[in-house]
Amino acid sequence: MMNSQITLDYLLGLPKGDYKATIFLIHGWPDLSIGWRYQIPVLLGMGLRVVCPDIMGFGGTDAPQVPPEDISYYGYKRAAGDIKELARQLGASRIILGGHDWGGAIVYRVALWYPDFVTHLFAVCTPYWVPTKDSKPLEELVKTRLPNFTYQLQLASGEIEKHIQSKEEIKQFLNALYGGRGPNGEVGFIPEQGVLLENLPKLKPGRLLSEKELDYYADEYARNGMHGTINWYRNREVNHKEELSLEKTTIDIPVLFIQATRDGALPPPMSVNMDKSIPDLTRKEVETNHWALWEAPEQVNGIIKECAGVTGLQTALFLLEASYRVTIVAKHLPGDLDLDYASPWAGAHWRTHAARHEEEICGWDRETYEYWRRLIAKEGVGEQAGLKLYTSRYYWDEPTDEITNGASSLWWRDVVLDFAVIRPRDLPAGVHYGVTFTSFCINTPRYLKYLLNAFTDAGGTVLRRELSVDKGFSAALAAAEDVVSGEGGGGEAHAFVNATGLGARLLLGEDKMFPTRGQTVLVRGEAEVARTRVGTGYITYCIPRPGSGTTILGGTKEVGDWNGHVDEETTRSILSRAKVLAPELLNADGDFHFVGAQVGFRPSREGGPRVELEEIDGKSVVHSYGHSGAG
Repeated sequence: MMNSQITLDYLLGLPKGDYKATIFLIHGWPDLSIGWRYQIPVLLGMGLRVVCPDIMGFGGTDAPQVPPEDISYYGYKRAAGDIKELARQLGASRIILGGHDWGGAIVYRVALWYPDFVTHLFAVCTPYWVPTKDSKPLEELVKTRLPNFTYQLQLASGEIEKHIQSKEEIKQFLNALYGGRGPNGEVGFIPEQGVLLENLPKLKPGRLLSEKELDYYADEYARNGMHGTINWYRNREVNHKEELSLEKTTIDIPVLFIQATRDGALPPPMSVNMDKSIPDLTRKEVETNHWALWEAPEQVNGIIKECAGVTGLQTALFLLEASYRVTIVAKHLPGDLDLDYASPWAGAHWRTHAARHEEEICGWDRETYEYWRRLIAKEGVGEQAGLKLYTSRYYWDEPTDEITNGASSLWWRDVVLDFAVIRPRDLPAGVHYGVTFTSFCINTPRYLKYLLNAFTDAGGTVLRRELSVDKGFSAALAAAEDVVSGEGGGGEAHAFVNATGLGARLLLGEDKMFPTRGQTVLVRGEAEVARTRVGTGYITYCIPRPGSGTTILGGTKEVGDWNGHVDEETTRSILSRAKVLAPELLNADGDFHFVGAQVGFRPSREGGPRVELEEIDGKSVVHSYGHSGAG
């Protein structure tokens, strides 16, 4: 890439067929664009166009000498602008970003300077440091909080440039950073000390790079010497001054952070407060040192692929927003009423049922809460989508494992707004324990229509079809592709998302799938507070449907029950139990204004939901079913 000032060298990878989105991968120090060599093939296999630039001062990219040039060439703002310009020249208006080391720091800043430009990002090893109004000298931070940054003082001092100049010296230097050791276990780099120059000649090559790869790195660094690469450690003051003009310092897009648990330069405690500034943060760990991309490529790649999507209509919408072409093939669509299409019958609110050890499911629930918070912050969207925040109260009639240690047992207490334990004297009669918090209630018919309209408005295609289950899943995929390529005009399908709910039972022969029958009652009036009360063998709840003038009362959770008929005795029981929960909805006679009763089947699965990637007949299939009442 060339503009009026610099030339930027980059690797470009194109997948087979049309690419679905563009991802930029940004390297750190001392690395190059080729540092992503183990990740590029995987991302190409996902249908992504991959762009890996050498950042300023590295490899084939220009390396302005400072002075006479300004150190801002090596600043975050400049790097963000260069990435955006390269994307423009490549015809990409929005991109996905990945970064490691300095690259991780850069991708966070790109999202700050150009928030509408980045759809998703991930960082390996590098935590997010929030820009602040006050800037402390690095020397002070090293003495007080960050002794692991001592090496940065050495780099900024000029000592390394003075001693590391020839290709052989560069090779020895890189070998030290990549874990080379001497005959008696000598090392060449310790974060709390820096580069141990006297040990460099003793070091044997480490295991991370082959001799050929190390030669390549040394050749690339010898192009312009060490000066440009080390200028990144001299730009703290410039970065701080430029970032004072940022409008906001929170990052609102989905972010994946992969922590290397044995990273000495960027140890895990440095990331403890990231959640405060990144609402939609997913954390993962790999048991490696700093060079996680090379030490555990399969694990890193697996994490990146695992965090690619969610379910159903919401999945389709997210994929569209990430520049994929998406077609929904479905038997049932918003507006349909069918026992096997559970969503229209639901009394829906946010209340996780994931146990603390179910980290992945906890992550989904956390992401949902934060996503809806961002959604309703947009003017008019909450009403349009049928989403509203309500005071919510949850009561336990007896001790359970979930509240063994009271509120401290509830992992989600820090996720929701306004969490508090209800004082014993304020609990309804017969209740053992209760909590209050602010959470979402959802008008499910309206929310489904909102998702469908958003999907079609963004260019998605919807085809109502029922796929045959008689010939197996492979045949069903082929039939779906025929429908999409023919009537949908979508061409060859590169991937499928299988969000078939109970349909997976027949479609895949999934014998772990079973219905959990739910019977609910719809009454007139919107409850002022969402309330749930649980005990042995029963659950009672009242959940308002925002904007509908109605409330859902429930309910039942009948495992394996295929009875689709409304049971009148169950209806009477629900109405009786719910009176104490929603007294504001009772008429002068002390009764609810009954609208109707209904039955739906939650798509449940032994062992919990199945969310995983599978290759079938050369096609990528992401399964996402079995979520029961948490879909």
